[in-house]
Amino acid sequence: MMTIRCFKCGWGWSMNAAEVGAVLDQMHAEQHAKYYMAECPNCRRANKVSLKQLRRYAPRDWSPPSAEEQPAAEKEVKAENEAAPKEKKEAASKAKSTTKSTAKKSSTSKSKSKAGK
Repeated sequence: MMTIRCFKCGWGWSMNAAEVGAVLDQMHAEQHAKYYMAECPNCRRANKVSLKQLRRYAPRDWSPPSAEEQPAAEKEVKAENEAAPKEKKEAASKAKSTTKSTAKKSSTSKSKSKAGK
């Protein structure tokens, strides 16, 4: 049992070994995670719990998953995440070009209306 105390309201709650193991598996799926954000059940404030502290309370039979043990679905998600930034950049450049063209149109129409008055 791992006891966590909220730094804001002081409420204490605990996580059993199975929950700690599930959190550790989730953190190892995210490669650069250093902290787990535990939400206080009383005030809903996020509390940082370090990876080191979680490992201290991990189940005895828990071990970090190796690269060979990762399911195919996780590998597909990683591939999609790597492709997503390229698509976002393309979409952003398209959005910029459309806003520039609409801005030019509106500025030319304003100048024509001023000249007509």
